[in-house]
Amino acid sequence: MDATLNQTLPPHSSRISFVLVRPSHPGNIGAAARAIKTMGFTDLRVVAPVDPEYRTTSSVDVLKHSRDYPSLEAALTDVALPFAMTGYSRRFGPALETMRQSADRAGLWAEENKGPGIAFVFGCERSGLTNEEVGLCRFATAIPANPLSQSLNLAQAVQIAAYEMHMALLQRAHAAGLYGWQQRFEQDPAASAAAVEGLMRHW
Repeated sequence: MDATLNQTLPPHSSRISFVLVRPSHPGNIGAAARAIKTMGFTDLRVVAPVDPEYRTTSSVDVLKHSRDYPSLEAALTDVALPFAMTGYSRRFGPALETMRQSADRAGLWAEENKGPGIAFVFGCERSGLTNEEVGLCRFATAIPANPLSQSLNLAQAVQIAAYEMHMALLQRAHAAGLYGWQQRFEQDPAASAAAVEGLMRHW
């Protein structure tokens, strides 16, 4: 295999956690596990799930190795930088910022600090995070959406957060913001007009 295809994930990926608080649908937990795995993350934490047998819904390794916690406070014991995922600012909570701002902040923090990690905290499907749960986090993060249709499925929100965090780490690890193998054809000479014509005839 080409050496450029065997690239590791960006540094600090293993220090990023995704926390689901009181999720009611086991399918959403499974979908969230798939979502973070596609972006190179493996730490899924589930706080007080409605269905304690949620792991049987999928064979995804991330889901199998997810950890359960009785409370959000317990889930954040080893986390230094928790972000509350919420669609609106709270009167007494941390200031609201966009997902991209939070991802950039988290990427910079991961480079400059060792030890405890980073977590993105998602509330239950019906009502989101409580004010008390948001208060346990250092930052509040919103995914900008159409004001006329702001509702995101839990797994969709996790996917967006994982993507933005992955890109923030990736851009710090690779100047172009992509893995080397994704640009493997950039150095090839452009095809001649005759070659393009031949391809079109063949097609």
